[in-house]
Amino acid sequence: PSGKQYVRVDGPEIVSAGHADVEIAAGEVHDLGTISVERGRTVRGAVVDPAGAPVAGAVVVLGREIKGDGATLMRADEPPLRQAVTGADGAFTLRGIGRGTHVLAADHDTIGRSATVDLGAGAGDVELALTLRPTGAVQGFVRKAGAPVVAFIQLRPIDAVNANWTIATGPDGSYRVDR
Repeated sequence: PSGKQYVRVDGPEIVSAGHADVEIAAGEVHDLGTISVERGRTVRGAVVDPAGAPVAGAVVVLGREIKGDGATLMRADEPPLRQAVTGADGAFTLRGIGRGTHVLAADHDTIGRSATVDLGAGAGDVELALTLRPTGAVQGFVRKAGAPVVAFIQLRPIDAVNANWTIATGPDGSYRVDR
């Protein structure tokens, strides 16, 4: 449509690029010319269980931040920068990762979740292994003067400031973080 627009170029093997304030006039063609993009780095590796065996079907997510909802590794309303599902050999590959700092984690419904890994800034490719660990739960109630209140519970790994799991209390002030 006509008016000011934001144009974003994204692809599986490139770092996203954007143009802000592109003015499109009604009935006219606005030529943006050639948009130059960069390859980005590749993050690859394997997801294994505590015994070191490869895990098929694990979800690996990578982003500037990982924001889970207490049951899943990521909230549906905040998708990660990149996501992959491991093959039968436990392998994954994520391409087009920018030079900035990112966090990475893996999750499997029945085997568990990996520790959150901070990937420092850089241009080089990265190879690593993510070991799944069994998960536990945290639950309780939030009260003010004995009455339930609406509150948000946030859990964050001590060593991964860009990863957190946030849930809201229920009407009775209860909360539960399952993974």
